Amino acid sequence: MRPLLISAFITLPLHAATEFGTIRVRQNNGGNESSSVTLTQAPGASSPGLVTGGNRGDYNLNLGNTDDPAAGVVISCVAQTVRDDSALGGPAAGPHHATTAVQTSGARYYIPVFRSPEGDEANIDASFVFLPYGTWLGGLAGNSENGGPITTLTASPGLVRGTHFTDSTTTEGIYQLRLSPLVANASQNGILLVSAAKNEDNFALSRANSDGSFTIYCHDNGVNGDAYENDPVAFGYLPASAAGTNGLVAMARVNSDATTDVSGGTFTVTKGATGQWYIRIPGHSAATGVLIVSPEGGVGNNADNIVSAEWDADNGRWIVESRDLPDVPLQNMSAGTDNAFSFAFFSDATSPGTPPTVSLTAPANATTVQQGIAVTLSATAADDSGVSMVRFYDGEKLIAEDRTAPYQFVWSNPPLGFHPINARATDNQGLVTRSSTANLSVTPAPGTDGLFFDGHNDLVNLGRPAAHQLAKFTLECWFRREPGGVSVNSGGLQAIPLIAKGRSDGNGCDFFLGIDEDSGKLAADFRDAAEGENHPLIGNTALTDGVWYHAAATFDGGTWKLYLDGNLEAEGDTGGQSPSPDADRNTTYGSAMNASGTAAGFFLGMMDEVRIWNRARTQAEIRSGMNGTPPSTTGLVTRHSMGETSGTTLTDASGSGVTGTLTNGVFRTQGAPFNLNVPPDIAATTPTDQQAGVIHDPALTVTTTDPDNSSLTVRYFGRETDGGSLSDFSVIALPDTQWYSENEGGNLAAIFSAQTDWIVAQRNALKVAAVLHLGDITQNGDNPSTTTEQWNNASTAMYRLENPLTTMLPHGIPYSMAVGNHDQTPIGNADGTTTGYNRFFGVHPTTGLNHFRNRPYYGGTSVPDSADNNHITFSAGGLDFIVITFEYDTTPDAEDLAWADALLKSHPNHCGIVTTHWTVGTGNPASFSPQGQAIYDSLKGNPNLILMHGGHIAGEGRRSDTYQGRTVHSLLADYQSREKGGNGWLRILTFRPALNRVDIQTYSPTLDRYETDGDSRFSLDVDLSGRGRPFVELGSRTVAPGTSSLTWTGRA
Repeated sequence: MRPLLISAFITLPLHAATEFGTIRVRQNNGGNESSSVTLTQAPGASSPGLVTGGNRGDYNLNLGNTDDPAAGVVISCVAQTVRDDSALGGPAAGPHHATTAVQTSGARYYIPVFRSPEGDEANIDASFVFLPYGTWLGGLAGNSENGGPITTLTASPGLVRGTHFTDSTTTEGIYQLRLSPLVANASQNGILLVSAAKNEDNFALSRANSDGSFTIYCHDNGVNGDAYENDPVAFGYLPASAAGTNGLVAMARVNSDATTDVSGGTFTVTKGATGQWYIRIPGHSAATGVLIVSPEGGVGNNADNIVSAEWDADNGRWIVESRDLPDVPLQNMSAGTDNAFSFAFFSDATSPGTPPTVSLTAPANATTVQQGIAVTLSATAADDSGVSMVRFYDGEKLIAEDRTAPYQFVWSNPPLGFHPINARATDNQGLVTRSSTANLSVTPAPGTDGLFFDGHNDLVNLGRPAAHQLAKFTLECWFRREPGGVSVNSGGLQAIPLIAKGRSDGNGCDFFLGIDEDSGKLAADFRDAAEGENHPLIGNTALTDGVWYHAAATFDGGTWKLYLDGNLEAEGDTGGQSPSPDADRNTTYGSAMNASGTAAGFFLGMMDEVRIWNRARTQAEIRSGMNGTPPSTTGLVTRHSMGETSGTTLTDASGSGVTGTLTNGVFRTQGAPFNLNVPPDIAATTPTDQQAGVIHDPALTVTTTDPDNSSLTVRYFGRETDGGSLSDFSVIALPDTQWYSENEGGNLAAIFSAQTDWIVAQRNALKVAAVLHLGDITQNGDNPSTTTEQWNNASTAMYRLENPLTTMLPHGIPYSMAVGNHDQTPIGNADGTTTGYNRFFGVHPTTGLNHFRNRPYYGGTSVPDSADNNHITFSAGGLDFIVITFEYDTTPDAEDLAWADALLKSHPNHCGIVTTHWTVGTGNPASFSPQGQAIYDSLKGNPNLILMHGGHIAGEGRRSDTYQGRTVHSLLADYQSREKGGNGWLRILTFRPALNRVDIQTYSPTLDRYETDGDSRFSLDVDLSGRGRPFVELGSRTVAPGTSSLTWTGRA
């Protein structure tokens, strides 16, 4: 029968119904068996029994048709904004995000789930809708080979591949969908829901075009930017006129600013925090229906964003989140009018419910109590279907719930600060109503010499004194942080302010001292006058709530320094850039004001003894005045000791006359204890650094000082260094060659071989000592259909390094190989197989022989039957090195970490390098991966560890961590998202032992070009002249402050 078209509908004898549901997933263990998960169909589904079982990351569906894929298309989405299965076997070591797809299996569909950006199978709640081809326009476009052109289209009658759905030969993973003449101006009159349609770590996005068509994108869920993959996709078109039919209650295409381009049905969308939107559908909840969300793409930030949704029972709304690949932070679109996502809500409920009523009866608004006094919370509530519970909240934080009237809770010890108390009633249909708010303030005991800030709107305003027009300065205060407070953007930091002059809104801050929001560490910032750039500085110590600290930040015109309790926390060079000594910004305590005087960001806690100086004080000066009046007041331009007993004014003891005004109820309380044990200072006197001609058995002389004038124990340390000359040499890092090994199109494998050919050709010129492959050698690991070709391509390239004739070395150039997530099967599963890797680069699965067994540089493996974890050694430039390589594993095993620790300890004279596929993310300072953090924490106590390197995340990044005076540098290089799978970019690490430096360069043999930006070419200070030797204690002296000496005996 030829279909009769009415608007956007297709009228056919109906053999299938629109079905929808949400799958709640309980992980039982970290395995991949059916018993590893328990799948439950949540309330709100169209029919029972749609979910029939599954395993980790695979959820089976039965939509009730003889052949579901022939009858209609399934669209899936993530129904959980974040998940944490770390206590049940992972795969993540903590919270994770994911994407869903759809996959056909015979006459049924299933939903695959992959963690993002890691690309391994994981669990997460998912929602789905089945759109019958007899009711909706939709389809599933497939291909016959991975990454190949679209060759099939199963779709609604009238939709034709090549006519309505086209796959261009000039683009990868970008498809055009034109529904005309079946639907006129489709993109302006409806939305398109899309999913990836393959059991792989892909997801789909769509874009509505002005000509009525749609563009569909297929994207890897771990790759940054607008790099797409030619793989299957599923799509379903919903016209706005269909709202109210076939279970469709509401739908819309939503912009970043929460406006809509197309909509149908009744709903509200409001903008939440960054990357968040809130959807409310009157009379509906997660118990009455299913929300499907689909990412919009192709423009600005949303070229690669993943989207999820979750029912927020506390507020009676759905939260939709958009996250940016590859590090998955929440992100808005580039412009407010850019499309963010489309959504559709389906329900079989016959009529909407009526929300409950609720009233908060206690506490009364504007109640103030002293800390330690109990507060009673009470409310009344009613509903026609019955009240399920009443919950009491402190803002958005749940305090307690009561399921029986009278609804009441006694809050025995509410914390210090400002508390907006509200009650929320939930009825038996899941509908929620929120009461009005009653503000409660909890203060410490009254006192003198200190101030309490409530973290809500309290601040001290100093106005705009001329004394604070500073190009050099020191900021000091005592503070005690309490949990909470509100951060503000200083321009370079998101931090809770302690002392500030300005903030990012306006002309920026002249100075800012506060607490970094993410790390909870002391932080400082200013915006320079010449370039308008900010210079943030973050300390190393995580602050403990309820503890008094002394903070200081100094700037001398070029160097930032940050101190906590008199100890140097961080230091930075601004390149001579200084803040502008402006007169148009207020100085404040406990908050930060813009140029118009509007405050933002609020400190919660106590503060005492604030000082501002017009010069950079030394560490010794800071320590000398922390516990009392400073011995010298030279340069002091403001001092507020907060010793007033009443009133709203702070008197300046510096003589500058800078008065502070207590604003919005700043509370006088007991001040700081001034009881820090100030550490002594020590300086080496003789011999001097790099002094030549030192006599045998030299006297090591130091000078010590101590503000407390206590008896001191001085310990002396030394270490041996090998004699002989030091020379420069290079190590080459090869990141993520997976696309070269896959060799799609037949031309990419040559790029891999060109890399290793270039290394061999440059061996003498660059003095190449070793090559480190950073993992993801191949794209599909042990996949039976691709494993032979991909591992042959990889070995063809890497074995070039072994050729004694071309390398002129009997055993070739030493090299190591890391197992990446794509070298594992299933992808990203450290407990899966690495047969291909071991066959070509490890312990052969049949013969049991190690590929490197006759190469003297190969040190061995962590276990006899696998080379997944391995190590090599080599010598170059007068130094010895050990390279320890870990398999990709987001939950590294304790025995593997212990194996590496033992290796470093058994090679104390070797400089230690660690490679693993994912070490850090992008940026500087970059964040550790879970494995990178575990490795660093386990190995940082070894004085010979100097460097860690990885790939995995598309981009470049680095961080430097100092422990017991020793710095370990961790690097990221990964170019897989660039043209041709990376265009041959690699890393050259030039070791310069005589300069204690490693120079990093990024080069492509394919392009014959260096990349010269600051993330691609830089230098690292690395202690090489000590050859990794540990310091040994030579002796100690117990003396009074002053001069102390010890003879280093046995020096020849």
